[in-house]
Parts: sequence; C-alpha cells; structure tokens
Amino acid sequence: MSGTDLLTLVPGLYLAPTGAGALHAVTSAEDRPVERLLRLLLRAPDPVSTDRAADLWTHTGLHDPAALAAVVAEAQDAGWLEGRTRPPAVPTGPLGVELPALLSPLSEDGDAALVDDQGFTLSSVGFGPEAVDELSILAAEVVRLQQRRTTSAAATTPVTGWGLIDHRGAPSVALYPIAIGGQSFVLIVGGLPRLAQEAFVALVTALSRRYGAPADGPHLTRTSPPPHGPDAPRPQPIPQETDTMREDVLGGTLAELNSTSADIEASAVISTDGLMMAAMLPQGLDQDRVGAMSAAILSLGDRTSAELGRGSLEQVLIRGDRGYVLMTHAGEEAVLTVLATPDAKLGLIFLDVKRAAAAISKVI
Repeated sequence: MSGTDLLTLVPGLYLAPTGAGALHAVTSAEDRPVERLLRLLLRAPDPVSTDRAADLWTHTGLHDPAALAAVVAEAQDAGWLEGRTRPPAVPTGPLGVELPALLSPLSEDGDAALVDDQGFTLSSVGFGPEAVDELSILAAEVVRLQQRRTTSAAATTPVTGWGLIDHRGAPSVALYPIAIGGQSFVLIVGGLPRLAQEAFVALVTALSRRYGAPADGPHLTRTSPPPHGPDAPRPQPIPQETDTMREDVLGGTLAELNSTSADIEASAVISTDGLMMAAMLPQGLDQDRVGAMSAAILSLGDRTSAELGRGSLEQVLIRGDRGYVLMTHAGEEAVLTVLATPDAKLGLIFLDVKRAAAAISKVI
C-alpha cells in the first residue's frame, strides 16, 4: 500500500489557511489542486471542516478522498494549511468598516494600505494623505510591471512582493500585488511586514468572500442542511418573473450595496429613458429628477466617449464639495447611480458598484 493510500483526514477539524498559505493563494499564478483548495477555503461562506471532504474533493477537481488527503498533506508540509479544533474567526461587518482594523496589525509600524489596480485606495492606516497618494500611484505601476514579467527568466523567479529600500539597504515599504477573483489589489506595508498575523488571513478571507467567486471557480455553499423526510417541503414550480419580483431583487441588491460602506449614502437603478426602477434615496431627493438627470448624463457620457475616440463608456464620476455622484451602465437598459460622501474611499466603492451593476444586469 502506498503512502498516499495511508493518508486520511482526521474528522472534526477545521481546515484553516495560514498566513503563508493565504499569501501563496493570492500571489501565485499556479492552479494546481493545492492552490484550488486554498482559494476554496478562503472564499467559503463558513469555516470548512474535514467532515465536508466530499465537497472539497469535488470542487478541487480530485477524484477521491485519498487524493484530497494527499493535497491537504502537501499544503500542511508547505506550511500553508493547519487543522484546528475551533473555527477560525473572520470579520462579519461591512468590508469598508473592517479594513482599517485588519490592515493595522500587518505592519510593525502600523502603516498599511490596500489599493486597487487603478491606484484607488480602498483603505489606509498610519500613512499620511500625501504618502498614500504617492504609494497608490506606485502600486498601480507595480501591478503593470508584475503583469509584464512574461519572460522565461521571470517565470523561474516568481516575485511575491516589491520593496522600497532606504539608505541602509533595508526595505522601508513593501508592496504585495495580490489577485482575487480576477481583480488585482496591492497591499502596501510600511516598515517590517507581519503577514503571519491572523489579521492577514482574515483580510484575504474577507476579500475572497466578496470578490473571489465565481471568477475563481466553484465555491462551497453554507453548511445548513436542507430539511428532509416526510415533513420536508415539496418542490415548487418556478414562478414566472413579475415586475414586483424584479423590483424586490433590485431593492435587495441596492440594500446590499449600501450596507457595504458607510460612505454610500444613496443608490438607484434607472432605465435608460429615465424611469426609476428601484431606489434607496434619502428623503427630500426627488426620484423623478434623479432618474431624468442620471439617464441624460450617462447618455451624454456615451456620446462624448464615442466622439472623442475613447471607446465604450464605463462610468461617469462627478465630484462636488459635498460628495460624489457615480453612474455606470447596468446592462444595456439600466443605469446604476450612487451618491457617496466627500471623503469616500473610491476604490472600494468602484469595486462594489461594478459588482452590483453586474448583478443588476442579470435581472433587467
């Protein structure tokens, strides 16, 4: 009997990626079963125990429990995975609220920031405003540089992070390009990085749960078992979609969007001819006026982008001294309009608006 045949999973343990495992999952371009397992665990809606082995080997492309046990052993030997008797703690609040507390422990000096691939800051702690702006621009360039590393030499020398070196030859700032669900981010850490902290695993877990599916592949559902037996509900025919049902779905999408960040004050879905389809607007804001202006401005943006040779319009951003107005297409027949506070973290809002627009386009 081979060594693989002797490997089994100990029941009742929670599979928890380590800091090194979380870093490998979001920086490695490899897609072997071990990477798929790590990414699956990070984006799972609930902590995953060894009792769910059947789900794990199915979703990682393995054919039986022995193969899964071998992959788990490989991850353990590499220091990427560990078994715990208690489920790992993960943040449950809105991402925009949780990010500062997750970033601060990642640096010995308490200086850290998370930036998207366009240079927009999602959240930062410790760094001054000017430093964040400069580092965000640098982070966007690092993402492009990382993407251009396509030579054979680059392939044999994988890079996890980039650094700014001080006059003593010590890194003063480290930049880690990470990829989750087709979206690129850069984690910026001032001073000595502390990515072995539980906070880093929690950060990657929070990002993976929000942005990691479905672009990263299959994902596990929640662990609550469906009722069965004589008292189980009988399957019901799928009802035909009605305007009320669609309005409820759109309202739910807007409610989820507004809850992701305290910086989002209002949102609405409007048809391209200016009719309000769903809205979460403050009192005193006229829905008809919001609808008409949103449709008109986006139409003007479409025409301007085309006339000036900029291609298809993605979004319109208006900045006033009391906040932002962001408009984007949600399919071909609707506009998603969002109002945000003047100090809003635009990077996080852009990502959440893009995600909400994609969801809305599926029901319009």
